[in-house]
Amino acid sequence: GGLKPVFAVYSSFLQRAYDQILHDVCIQQLHVVFAIDRAGLVGSDGETHQGIFDISFLSSIPNMTIMAPKNDYELKSSLEFALEEFNGPIAIRYPRGEAVVRFREFNAPVEYGYNVTLVNARFVKPIDSAMIDKISTTHKLIVTLEENVSSGGFGRAVCQYINDKELHNYVLDISLPDDYIEHGSVDILRRETGIDE
Repeated sequence: GGLKPVFAVYSSFLQRAYDQILHDVCIQQLHVVFAIDRAGLVGSDGETHQGIFDISFLSSIPNMTIMAPKNDYELKSSLEFALEEFNGPIAIRYPRGEAVVRFREFNAPVEYGYNVTLVNARFVKPIDSAMIDKISTTHKLIVTLEENVSSGGFGRAVCQYINDKELHNYVLDISLPDDYIEHGSVDILRRETGIDE
């Protein structure tokens, strides 16, 4: 009827709709926006509510695009992109709580050290292969960081791309273990799973 459906859902609840996403939306390449709340660690909501599998199961579906905005501005822009500029199945994942308020861009101190480039991977799928090609010529190590299990995650996709293109880079995939994460404060869970600072 010309409407553009936006399905807002917790990440852990979306798991139950895998078949519908695959067969009712993605095979037909329908323009449906999945607004995935509670993506990543959710803390005290409990083990079954951790949103740590959505990247893995959604990235296995052909025709699905996945976005992961970093702050309030990108969240708004991602939704506008998904509704106005895109025409197909698209998922936007964001964590529990309030969106981080946009602030001035981070300015690194001037000092000798590593040649570091920070890449904001707005799109989890498809991965930005042009950016990987670009940074692979100037950096030996590529580090990926995500609040998703490692199996089927963003880091594994980057590893696969580097391997397929026979690039000579090392990839450090920092992600959650392929396991169930118990409930607890997000800060403690990040520390225990090795994805904190």
